[in-house]
Amino acid sequence: MMHEAWTMLVTGILLVGLQYPLGNEVNNAKISVKLVVLVVLVVLVVIAVANRKRESVKGGVLPATGGLTVVNVLLATVWR
Repeated sequence: MMHEAWTMLVTGILLVGLQYPLGNEVNNAKISVKLVVLVVLVVLVVIAVANRKRESVKGGVLPATGGLTVVNVLLATVWR
């Protein structure tokens, strides 16, 4: 989960950052909403990993991370 969250954050920043030098228009509202969803996802995963003294994570963490990931993908593909 940790690698998933950080990979999405880093690749998203790189992809958006590469659009500016190329002169392409970027939808800043869309990117801001995706960034907020991603920051919530990263914080949730960091808290889950920090409390990893037990072998299992709390019941709502996995569905929440999966749901936030799906929301982020839908924002990227559906929002024009």
